Amino acid sequence: MINWKCNSCDGIYESLDIRFTKACDNNCSFCIEKFGIKSLGKTDVAALAKSVFDSDFKNILIVGGEPLLDLQKLYQFVHLVRSYTKVKKIYVTTSLPISIDINLDTKNLLIDIIKLIDGLNVSLQHYDSRINNVVLHASSKHDRLETLFMLT
Repeated sequence: MINWKCNSCDGIYESLDIRFTKACDNNCSFCIEKFGIKSLGKTDVAALAKSVFDSDFKNILIVGGEPLLDLQKLYQFVHLVRSYTKVKKIYVTTSLPISIDINLDTKNLLIDIIKLIDGLNVSLQHYDSRINNVVLHASSKHDRLETLFMLT
């Protein structure tokens, strides 16, 4: 789904907001997708990329649900969009799902994605992992700060 508006809540203005998936491992009351659709569905990478190519936007903001739940498709999409010369900046908004902590291959794929984008907007609500998970209404409770530090 494409949202043809400026997303000022992330401080990224004049961007094409791409709703990459409806799936999320949280149920945040403040989320723009607060109805919590849990099905990953089928993210059509080619159709989303075509929408980007058909637009005049130079900045792309990828949101969810949680876009990092399907790293393979996210990598394909970012790689495809990055090759398009009109796109100057690509940002991804995430709350760092537990699935990226699973194995080295997953971590390496995320690092490859990070190398292709211009910014990773991480939604952390508190420095204490337990409190952060409560605020997020997280179904997968893990230390997102630890995950973030793993990436630095």
